[in-house]
Amino acid sequence: MKKWAVLIATLVAMVIPMTAQGIAFADDGEEGHDGPSVRPPVLLVDAPRYAQPNEEVTITVFRLDNRGPVEDAAVWAIRSSNVEALKADLALLREASAPLSDDDWQALVSTHGTILGTTNGSGEIAHAFDESGGYMLVALKDGHHPGRTGIRIIPPLLVVDAPRSAQPDEEVTISVSKRNGGDSVKDADVWAINSSDAEAFRADLALLREAGTPLSDDDRQSLVSTHGTLLGATNGSGQLKHAFDDPGGYMLVALKEDHRPGRTGIRIIRPVMLVDAPRYAEPGEEITIAVSQRDNSDPVKNAEVWAIGSSEAEAFRADVAVLREAGTPISDDDRQILVSTHGTLLGTTNGSGQLKYAFDDPGGYMLVALKEHHRPGRIGIRVLPESEDSQQ
Repeated sequence: MKKWAVLIATLVAMVIPMTAQGIAFADDGEEGHDGPSVRPPVLLVDAPRYAQPNEEVTITVFRLDNRGPVEDAAVWAIRSSNVEALKADLALLREASAPLSDDDWQALVSTHGTILGTTNGSGEIAHAFDESGGYMLVALKDGHHPGRTGIRIIPPLLVVDAPRSAQPDEEVTISVSKRNGGDSVKDADVWAINSSDAEAFRADLALLREAGTPLSDDDRQSLVSTHGTLLGATNGSGQLKHAFDDPGGYMLVALKEDHRPGRTGIRIIRPVMLVDAPRYAEPGEEITIAVSQRDNSDPVKNAEVWAIGSSEAEAFRADVAVLREAGTPISDDDRQILVSTHGTLLGTTNGSGQLKYAFDDPGGYMLVALKEHHRPGRIGIRVLPESEDSQQ
């Protein structure tokens, strides 16, 4: 009997501390009880750090203690522009010194955020964000401590590919793709900004950036359309074909909604003409003057060929020097006026780039070939007096 009394006393001594410990854990953090109670399980939220607009992402909610998925957790998205206001409201609630209830969290998050949906049995929810920017993702469930993480929606960057140089009226292919993955981009607007407008474009861009707010699609559209010319939109293969009329440098800019702009440069270069003719001829002797392109030797049709006599050559060179001293490129019209002032038009080349001509008077001549959007070519020829034998 004495033995049983000892055993019962021992069991009672063991059970009382265990019961007290269990109550203390269950009541941790609760008010209106003699001691603290159990803390609610903490939620964790997992999501990609980055995504693109309209790209579906998977958001997963699970418990911190056992990493088990949490079903029926409400997932909210709070834009970065609203986060500071949320933190301020949260600080006010905490200053009240009372633990935040499930209703407090619900009211706080719903005021500043947008609900994306609830998690499935695997603790997952799929969502595609329409607009770029930063978001705080918050998971709520009754009886649980909220979880949160961040995600940034970054528009894909466009890449523009085009030849580095081309000739006037030469059709070039401009391609637009995404930097990551290289996928072609359909319906991207391609703009050309002339080098003469590029500095003003950069200055306006700097002013917009100094404002400290991200540039919107409308900002970019307004900026580029002010300084550039729309060439067209890319087709299903992400391509656009275009022929530039005027020589010069161009910045090519690709724009598309919810995409970061891409750009590259192209230079439209006048092809240089070469003039070929005999070094010597006699008066009345028909000669062949040939005009071709220096880079590929293709014949140049409809090139005007002018002859400047040696008596006018010095005055011609002096006028050229005056134009160059002005510091501006010499235009086709400038050349036309200059050459016509000092020379005589012999004719235009045929489909084979040739012109036949016979000089009447002996002397030295500079032959100059002119054509719109081409750099002039020239060569010298000397028409010799008839020999005494031919005169007898």
